[in-house]
Amino acid sequence: MAHEIHLKNNKYRQWVKAGLGLGYLKEGLAPFCDDIGKQQHHDIINQIQQTKTPQPNVPCGTCQITTLQPDHIRVSKGICPLKQDKCNCCFPNNKRPCPNNVCGAIYDSIIQYHASIPPAPFWKNSDVQQWSTKPWEVCKCFINAPGYKDKTSAVDTDCTGLLHVIINNKYFHSHIGCNVTGPNNLFSKVRQYRNEIFHSSSMELEESKANCYIDDMIAVLQDAKELVHRQDAQQAVGKLQDLKRKEFIITTENFKEILTQIKENAATKEEYEELKHKFSELKAQMSEAEKERTELKRKFTVLETKQKEEIKKLKVEDSPQLKQLQYEKAKSDCRTQLMEHYCSDVLKVSAIPLQPDEENYNFSDIYIRPTITSKIEKNRGESEEKEIESMSEIFTKNREPQKFIYVVGDAGSGKSSFCKYLINCWCMAHSDGHNEDDEFEGVKEMKKFDFMFYISLRHNIKIRSIQEMLEMRYDKIKNLTKLLENDSRKIIILLDGLDEWSFDSETRNEFQAGLPERDFTKKYTIVTTSRPWKIHSLRVSNREIRQLLKLKGFDETHEKK
Repeated sequence: MAHEIHLKNNKYRQWVKAGLGLGYLKEGLAPFCDDIGKQQHHDIINQIQQTKTPQPNVPCGTCQITTLQPDHIRVSKGICPLKQDKCNCCFPNNKRPCPNNVCGAIYDSIIQYHASIPPAPFWKNSDVQQWSTKPWEVCKCFINAPGYKDKTSAVDTDCTGLLHVIINNKYFHSHIGCNVTGPNNLFSKVRQYRNEIFHSSSMELEESKANCYIDDMIAVLQDAKELVHRQDAQQAVGKLQDLKRKEFIITTENFKEILTQIKENAATKEEYEELKHKFSELKAQMSEAEKERTELKRKFTVLETKQKEEIKKLKVEDSPQLKQLQYEKAKSDCRTQLMEHYCSDVLKVSAIPLQPDEENYNFSDIYIRPTITSKIEKNRGESEEKEIESMSEIFTKNREPQKFIYVVGDAGSGKSSFCKYLINCWCMAHSDGHNEDDEFEGVKEMKKFDFMFYISLRHNIKIRSIQEMLEMRYDKIKNLTKLLENDSRKIIILLDGLDEWSFDSETRNEFQAGLPERDFTKKYTIVTTSRPWKIHSLRVSNREIRQLLKLKGFDETHEKK
């Protein structure tokens, strides 16, 4: 299976994605262009055979474009009745009629079918000697750009050339639903995308721009007249839709495809070499990553082999060593299960808080951490607020770990988002090979905790204790009870939204009146978020609140971000 890797720079990925889109667009258009081109060629030859006397002797392989005499005759000196500039009819000297009585008639048909005003076939792309037998040689006269002379079929032609044929050939217009000659028409817009993509000096694209390109490519292939009913076109649509997935992955096969696209879409050899040089820098990233992956795989194999050997040495099934190994494996599986849940269900968020159902983004791409302060006691009962500058200041105070942490803030201040920030840091801390961190050092601090459990209190109003909430919320986690029993010192529990929770009767512990009950024999670290009024109304004591943090919103630096 092809190795898959996420490139660090998302804009690179979007550029590659758009380039691949051009290839899939070509896959969807080529069979259509081939079929319509053959129909047109058949109609032209059939028309010539019906109208010419004597009938043309097809095929012809002797004519040259520079010396071919058209069937039509100039109106007067320099004036072509078909309104073509520099038509062969305007320069009759050294022009000879087709000896097989066919090429001059095809010449006329090409001019008459050309959609530009005045008609301007690009004769240099085509070989006149093959007009009578090769339909694509006729089609290439409608590609108004150099570089297509050696293309022998629609499959050999890039999507830009295919779009030229569709736009410039009136015969194709009857097979297309939209107006391809109107200003800013869809087909012309998509044709222009090739230049915008492959002339990018940075080889970068914004995701929104790349998706806009792909949407228009899809719209071309879903043209209502014929393309939408063609299986090959709709298969290409499926590939384009796959490119729009949020977690688009670049593989070694992608790189081969995009390099092919660069070669096919480069108008000149110099342009191809320039693009190839730029692309090699991008490919180097993947090469290095593949080396790292190979080394990690080797290390994993060594560790796995070593573990198997150790298990073999344990002759008694219920030996303490084997049980410990099994327990460590269960812990690892639990952590993986939690991370997958958080990444797919919790850390996909709307960029607009008041529209949570809008398209979701990765939490880390849009989160800006607000200013956070803690209360510092001074002499004579006075206190002051100090800004928190690193994650360690949240979980330690006077060098002592803090187990009961309360984060307060008004509505919309970002309490739930702060919980997700902690979850994101924890997931990164336990991702293989992850060593990136921000200036707040959240990842570094989260490495100290083996497990993190998030509970939305508004969804647990009828539940009295934290233990019950965990057992209900994470009932699919195997060995949960054992984890909570044995590893509580390395567990964080996030209780989000105390102001939205209440219980019908008094809690069973007098020291926790109005709070979710916790087991005092456990050594969890508990982070609770709430609006300030709830803390005041419950009169929670300093004995319970070991660390009180306030979310203060954004300063000028945050606002700019």
